Amino acid sequence: MNLVYLDKKDRIAAWFVPTRKYALSAATIIFILLPIWHESAIGRFVLEPAHVAELRALIPGTVAQVFVDEGQSVAKGDRIMQLRNLSLESQAAQSHSELDVATQRTKSALLNYRDLGLALVAQERLSRETAQFASEMENLAIRTPMAGIILTPRLKDRVGAYLLPGTELAEVADLDSLRARIYVSEFEMYKFNINSPARLQVDGFLAKYRARTVNITPLSADIAPGLIDLSKYKGQSSPKFYVFDLVVDNASGFLKPGMIGTARVYGKKRSLASLAAHSVWEFFGRKFW
Repeated sequence: MNLVYLDKKDRIAAWFVPTRKYALSAATIIFILLPIWHESAIGRFVLEPAHVAELRALIPGTVAQVFVDEGQSVAKGDRIMQLRNLSLESQAAQSHSELDVATQRTKSALLNYRDLGLALVAQERLSRETAQFASEMENLAIRTPMAGIILTPRLKDRVGAYLLPGTELAEVADLDSLRARIYVSEFEMYKFNINSPARLQVDGFLAKYRARTVNITPLSADIAPGLIDLSKYKGQSSPKFYVFDLVVDNASGFLKPGMIGTARVYGKKRSLASLAAHSVWEFFGRKFW
């Protein structure tokens, strides 16, 4: 290296004529002042579905049939389970039978011009009861309100089980978009807002995926243990963090819930001079405050 330096230094010094020096200085100053560098923050994430529907039993019943398995694709309105409630089915059948009898009595009263008012009242009451029972019978068929993928494992093991109202039966997730949650320090969160762009990189893959910020928690909170190394904050009070919800499109289906990685969220663009000045200002602000 010494020989190369001694051999080339004269040529390099001769190349730097005043005109070239001024041009390089001007180019360097312009480069430093150009706002081409994003403010950013990074955080670890675990992918999870952005939209999940929890299917629950609305009325008590016994699981008679299960039509899907874990990982199966379903369309909106598809039947997931069929419940049986013998008491309800018996009441619905009895109400329907009584409605048929009341309808025949109404027709007979209309032909004979006798007790028509009482017959109509009885028919209307039974008609309402039958419609109510029919509506409850519809709730025995558990249908998905959205298209997606079945996430709940071993659904068919529940055949024959008796369910109370409110019992969770299955989860259906739309995997066309996934959610990643990262923690951003309160010292950095002011740089970002809803709709701030972001990028995700899943561990073990080189590809990066574009995402967008859809929500920022209004209140700060302590970060979950193990997500970051708090030793760098030694001697200071532990910082608070805001949770950023990022959504990434997954039309290709490559990304799966449970994948982990690192996300970077971007703020506005700044120049190198602005970033350096801001860092110095924050340093002295923390020291003198």
